[in-house]
Amino acid sequence: MEATCWKYDSQKPIYRIQFDKVDGRSKERLIANMSKSGWSVSGGAIGETKEYSILFTKEFETTQHLFKWARMFDACVIFLEKESGEAVQLNNKKRGRPRKNEKETNRNLD
Repeated sequence: MEATCWKYDSQKPIYRIQFDKVDGRSKERLIANMSKSGWSVSGGAIGETKEYSILFTKEFETTQHLFKWARMFDACVIFLEKESGEAVQLNNKKRGRPRKNEKETNRNLD
């Protein structure tokens, strides 16, 4: 699951976040979690591979409040700056289990 966020309205602090590659199992869970956080569903689409794209909208007080929320969120969130066109990764969360031999590998490097 990939999340991309951007400022939607230049006058008000309204932001949108789009989740891509959402499978059917996690779609309802994602919508429920985002609704609890105050986000509203703005749109969605389904691809040929049965993966969903879901769009949410929410108004924050400042951009810093959005960054704070994104750092606590359990998926990797990328923020797109409109003025500079830069993509800023807000957190470094990755899904999945760690590698089986990860502890052994780290021990060998020390």
